[in-house]
Amino acid sequence: MHYNVQFFTWTPRDGVHQVGRMVEVDAVNAKLAATSLLGLRLGEKGEASRLAARVWAAEDAAKADCVCFFYQ
Repeated sequence: MHYNVQFFTWTPRDGVHQVGRMVEVDAVNAKLAATSLLGLRLGEKGEASRLAARVWAAEDAAKADCVCFFYQ
């Protein structure tokens, strides 16, 4: 399946900031789409790191069905 991946960082003081540009990737599922680009472990809670990825299906232009993963 084709996914779009957007990386972002956040801090309590500065809020959320996009890192780079959106990347298109083919993967079996959304989590593999995020891990295949950086090869880092993912969590589903934003506790260990300040780097995250938002992933959505390429055909979902409104990004209504997106999922976020947090790098550990």
